[in-house]
Amino acid sequence: MKTDWRTEIFKPMPRAEVVKAVERQNPCRIPLVFARWWGEGLWEQYGQRLGEFNRYPEDARIVGIPKFDVNAMNLSWKVQGGGAHDSNLVIDDWAKLDEFIEKLPDPSKDPWFEKIAVDAERFRSEDIYLIVGWWGLFFETLWGLRGMENLLTDYYEYPDQIHRLSSALCDVYCRSIGKAAEVLKPDGY
Repeated sequence: MKTDWRTEIFKPMPRAEVVKAVERQNPCRIPLVFARWWGEGLWEQYGQRLGEFNRYPEDARIVGIPKFDVNAMNLSWKVQGGGAHDSNLVIDDWAKLDEFIEKLPDPSKDPWFEKIAVDAERFRSEDIYLIVGWWGLFFETLWGLRGMENLLTDYYEYPDQIHRLSSALCDVYCRSIGKAAEVLKPDGY
C-alpha cells in the first residue's frame, strides 16, 4: 500500500546527502533547513496546529556564532539603549570610534567556541550536517551601533569612519569564522 505523502514521516538526511545537495549531485531529496522557523505572529495565529510540521526533519543543525557584547567591552561611555533596535546608539560620536575599535573582543579568546564544540562533535557523530553563522552582520550591526537614521546619513557624510568601522567588524567576523572552522569543523557557513 502506498504511503500518503501528507502523513509520511521523513528521517533526517545523512550528512553525505546534504553535501550532495550543496554540490548539485542528485541527493535523495531537497534538504530541509529552517523548516519550522515561525515568523512573528505565526505561533499566535496557529498555535499547536504548527506541531503538524514536526513530521518534517531538520536536515542540518545551525549553530549561531555569538556577536560581541558591547556591554562587556568596558567602554568609557554609557551605551544609550532601551529604544527600538534602529534607534539605539552605541557610538553616538565618531570621536569614540578609536576606542570602540581598540576594545573589540578577540574571538580566539571567546570560551563559547570550546563550550559548543561538544555539541558540534555530537552532531558529527550523529551524521548531521553542521552550519555556523550569524543573524545580522554588516548593515544590521552598523545600525545597531549608530542607529538607523545616523547610519543612513553616515554613508554620505562620514564614509571614512564607516569604512574604518566596517573593516574592524569584518576583521572580527573573519577571525570568528576562522575560530569556528578550527574548533567546530562545520560543513557550511
